[in-house]
Order: sequence, then structure tokens, then C-alpha cells
Amino acid sequence: MSRPETKIDWKKVGEYLQAGSNGVEIAAHYGIHPETFYDRCLKDNGIGFTEFCQRKKSHGKARLRLAQFTKAVEKEDSQMLKWLGIHLLGQKDNSENVISDDINAKFVDLMAQFVAIQNQKKSEEKSVV
Repeated sequence: MSRPETKIDWKKVGEYLQAGSNGVEIAAHYGIHPETFYDRCLKDNGIGFTEFCQRKKSHGKARLRLAQFTKAVEKEDSQMLKWLGIHLLGQKDNSENVISDDINAKFVDLMAQFVAIQNQKKSEEKSVV
């Protein structure tokens, strides 16, 4: 006699997938072997686990992006607005440019001092000879 079939809540499985869980973790949660879990996905949903997983994870990412966008815009969350501007709009943080401009100016000044010291040494060597 075979074991009774484990009841799988596919809506809950979808939520786990949206949260980033993988099939092995979810199968362990239900106490079944991953291959059995994947076979049940095909049987119960009419699609393979890879496709089921991809759909649910994509849906989860879309929901997360919408939640971030909503929080940024509706609550005028400056940190979230900045993050979204950098990652979605390709904007850059101007403070990085200021720092690099400052470093560049210091480098040019240092090189000028180095050249001046070299020229001074050459002049001293010529006057000794």
C-alpha cells in the first residue's frame, strides 16, 4: 500500500517562490522528495516546475518593484527615490564626481611640485659642474 498523497497548497508555494525560496526548500517544507514535488507540480498545475517557478518569481519581483516605487513616490522617501533614480534611470551621485575632481586637482598639483623639484635638482647639478 502506498503512502497517502501529501496535500500541497500551490498558492502558498507561489508565495514561497516570490520570497526567493527554491524547490528543494519548499519540498522539504512539505516533507517530500524534490523530484516528487516537481512531478506533482506538473500533475497539479499542468506545467513543469521550472516554468511555474519562473512565473511566480517574476511576479514577486514585479510586486517588490511596485512596492518600492509606491513607497518612494507616495511617501516621498528620499533614500528610495535616490536608489530608484540610480538603478532605474541611470542617474549618478554627484558627490562621487566632486571627490574625483578634488583628487584629480591634488594629483595635478603634486605632479607640478615633482617637476619643479626635478628642475631645481638639474639646475643645482649644472651649477656644481
